[in-house]
Amino acid sequence: HMAPLRLLLAKCLFEFGDKPGAISELRHAIKLQPKNINAYERLGALLRDNDQLDEGLNIIERALKLTSDNAKLWFNFGLIKQDLGESQAAREAYEHAIELQPEFVEAYHNLASLLRALDRPQEAITTYSKALQINPSAQETRANRSLALLASGEFEMGWADYTARRSVADQHYRLTESSLPTDLTDKFILIYRDQG
Repeated sequence: HMAPLRLLLAKCLFEFGDKPGAISELRHAIKLQPKNINAYERLGALLRDNDQLDEGLNIIERALKLTSDNAKLWFNFGLIKQDLGESQAAREAYEHAIELQPEFVEAYHNLASLLRALDRPQEAITTYSKALQINPSAQETRANRSLALLASGEFEMGWADYTARRSVADQHYRLTESSLPTDLTDKFILIYRDQG
């Protein structure tokens, strides 16, 4: 009965900025309930956020031995593998997470971003589009798809996605207003690559 309390305490500690305390409580929860997949998933994600990739990977792998049908575990496995520079393993993990949970927008988004980083813009565009079919208001996904579209030369749709961020209340996605001349003949357009 103590493991759920430890999970709750870990969540509170994390929300108040005490990552070491949260990690400690999650470790205790796992000791009390060695098959608590939720505790493993949270601990693995928190270790990753704390740049403890090897230990986070170990925790996620332990959980996957207990159950291999948890999409969040596969997603976190993919995140860590991507952070470790293991692109193929990350791709396979994201794809497996999507197989297990076909509506997993974050898994589509991360898979698409990985494909974009691997210079596979068409696959990235298709994957971002699948995420947007599930959640049309996923603005970060739309913004990243716009960058992939622009990079692949699909300017009209790319700019439409890119400027759609103006409608988002979040200041992070606001764009400064600027107009292009209607006639771009003999003009140069400089496109900056920004953080997706």
